[in-house]
Amino acid sequence: EKGLWQDSKGRRIFCFSLPPLPAVALTFNNIGITNNISMVNLPFPPLTQPDLLATVADQFCNSSSKPARCLPDRACFCTHRLQVALNDVVEMSLIDDADQIRELYHPFHLHGHRFIVMGQGQVPPGTRRQVDKFAWLKAQAPRRGGMPDSHNPPYKDTVSIPSRGYTRVRFRADNPGFWLVHCHFEWHLGIGMSFILQVGDVDQMKKPPPGFPTCGHYRPDAESILGMV
Repeated sequence: EKGLWQDSKGRRIFCFSLPPLPAVALTFNNIGITNNISMVNLPFPPLTQPDLLATVADQFCNSSSKPARCLPDRACFCTHRLQVALNDVVEMSLIDDADQIRELYHPFHLHGHRFIVMGQGQVPPGTRRQVDKFAWLKAQAPRRGGMPDSHNPPYKDTVSIPSRGYTRVRFRADNPGFWLVHCHFEWHLGIGMSFILQVGDVDQMKKPPPGFPTCGHYRPDAESILGMV
């Protein structure tokens, strides 16, 4: 995974680039991406209908595994999924990579878990390439192993990413499931600025109760809609 490494303590470290308006344009639209991937939602909720995952296996992607149709340095449209083992200590660095938008602070939200903020600030001026930003964050002061136990930091599930800066968070992935991580500007979420964090294997996740409702795509009848205009 691009922007992923393990440190000497065995922790999984992720870096994400979060440009709200990447250098890709569609007619009358903007695209939200993380690590050059624009999220395509699944046609069902994977947490309660995991039996359907095999039907969309080729839709999942990450920075190191993309569909052949995706071109380098262009937005890729697929279901962005990152996988971690149950009870991993995970550290994420979230970077605002958009130079063309000033003073826009993305509020990022993690479902299913709470985290502590390990660091926040600005990337050095002139550091423009994603790979250089990732390398700069990796080279910062050595990180303390595991979760803190000698003090009581505040826990959060939403945090702002400074404009043209970064925020680093850490949490223990102790809640198995498929959890959305996304910008809380609703239109950024709607245009693809999100990804799925899969914690653990499917057989480690809680099963939905018997008779729990299932759902899929809602496809309204076009003729009935046109008839209402």
